[in-house]
Amino acid sequence: MNPEYLSLVNTALHSDIDSPELPGVLDRIRTQLSQGDSTSLPEGRSWSSNGILISPRAAARCFQGGPRTVKYLRAVYRALQHPGDGEFLDVVYPGCGPYGTLVVPLLPLFSDAKIRITFIDVHQASIDHLEKIISSMGLSRVQCRFRCMNAMDYLPENKIDLLVLECLIQGLRDEGQVAITTHLSPYLAQSGRLIPRQIIVRANWIDPVAELSYVHQCRRAGADIDPLALAQFRIPVGKLLSLDRHTHQRLDSEPAQIHLPEFRLPEKQRQGQVLGLCTTLDLDAEFRLDEYEDGITHPCYPSYSGELSPGTLLKLVYKTGSRPGFVPASD
Repeated sequence: MNPEYLSLVNTALHSDIDSPELPGVLDRIRTQLSQGDSTSLPEGRSWSSNGILISPRAAARCFQGGPRTVKYLRAVYRALQHPGDGEFLDVVYPGCGPYGTLVVPLLPLFSDAKIRITFIDVHQASIDHLEKIISSMGLSRVQCRFRCMNAMDYLPENKIDLLVLECLIQGLRDEGQVAITTHLSPYLAQSGRLIPRQIIVRANWIDPVAELSYVHQCRRAGADIDPLALAQFRIPVGKLLSLDRHTHQRLDSEPAQIHLPEFRLPEKQRQGQVLGLCTTLDLDAEFRLDEYEDGITHPCYPSYSGELSPGTLLKLVYKTGSRPGFVPASD
């Protein structure tokens, strides 16, 4: 790759995370990788047995994620510097999209490393586009394998040293993050890494109108959102789920569901408060996505929130399948 591209990648990796130039840097990286050709990618989403499938065109827009994309890239960059358990560092990237956004921009920095990457996407258009990009990079030792398939049907050929995955919407609803993580994490090598290494969903009793007013006020002022300030609009209920490399051990038999702790809802609440599911991501030991830092960490207000009464027992399960999400448990 040319010196300008390498300079852009280094800027994305090492400049201040709040730098206003980062969105433009990411867009220039995308443009150089694709040579501006993304208009031919198909649009329109569909559904699979493990959730929604965003289109190749929508996946291409993930480059616009700003802090989310930059933090993922930095976490992956750190992970790629660690040796694997075998001769190669084996990386698996399900839902890679047409750019392999969270891995491919970094590959010219590792052109002489013994890395073997399996890219998985259900859309042939994404795989074809990605294969074209990588073939133009001139990587000497990095081996790339491309699989057009549902990630739930993929059986790894080697132990996985690094599993990179971002198939999620706020509240872990609709997309296949949980299902794919629980399917592939048993194949992680003993020292294998999962990015994000942990996703936590907490239940809170929230006044969404007042809280969003505060969030918008912070953004207009260019100020950070203070977790302590958010507390004034909430009553904590409890931690529902921690998604990590061990979550598969808590799965029931098909249809897959994860039993969750039960919590007593607050007896007293302010008018307008409803159940909110709040998501944070620990990408690795250093990089984290906090609430409201990206669309995927905005609170999710499930449709059944209005049916919950103060002081009652909150009994939810997490169901995978074609409509993943937190749903009331059947008694």
